[in-house]
Amino acid sequence: MNARRVNWQRFLKSAGGQFAVVTLLVLALFTLAGLGFSYVLGALFGGSWFLF
Repeated sequence: MNARRVNWQRFLKSAGGQFAVVTLLVLALFTLAGLGFSYVLGALFGGSWFLF
């Protein structure tokens, strides 16, 4: 368990690990924003609105 934690910390300290984490967070943010916009547009105007 301790070795796994050390590997995870080393991964997060590397540039590639930070890039991967930031990329995943940005993709999740855009996905949630797209779902939110389509939900609001569907509630306002009816029908299904897909932005992507």
